[in-house]
Amino acid sequence: IPAIGPFGTLADWIGVQSIHASTYHSADDAFDSAELTKDRLVEYHELYNKPTFVPYFAISTYADDGDAATDENSDGKLWEQLQLEAMEEYAERRYIMIEDAATFGLMYMVAFDDPTHHGFFGTAEYYLGLADDEGGSSFRKKPAFEAFFGLPEMQRHRFTASDGVNTGKLPYY
Repeated sequence: IPAIGPFGTLADWIGVQSIHASTYHSADDAFDSAELTKDRLVEYHELYNKPTFVPYFAISTYADDGDAATDENSDGKLWEQLQLEAMEEYAERRYIMIEDAATFGLMYMVAFDDPTHHGFFGTAEYYLGLADDEGGSSFRKKPAFEAFFGLPEMQRHRFTASDGVNTGKLPYY
């Protein structure tokens, strides 16, 4: 894997990120992101025999042709619904990630939409959150909010000193 190269053997764990937005990806790509992420985690775990981690993943709810909350993508699905369906796909695959790739964590990139965020995906960057920030202490949960915060804990094992944490060597199971 060229991006990791020889550093994979030196790392304590291998991370994979996954961000999808209508400004760069199709709805199918976004929906399939959980399967692609799982496949990449398994591939890296098998190659380097290291635990894996998803330091961040996100699916923007911005529809490239207009308003994120009301416009539909070319497949006729709202991007908020697509975000929910993709989150459900991650939930279905989490046990495979744990068992086949020693995945110890899955973090969503950002809890709230941020209209000041700028990056690779342009306007879609504003809509990466699981909730709309409506100012003050008020926010609207998107459909994927409950799905993400309802995910059971990824870790099946709590590391202790006897696992080698103090020695800097994590157990590779």
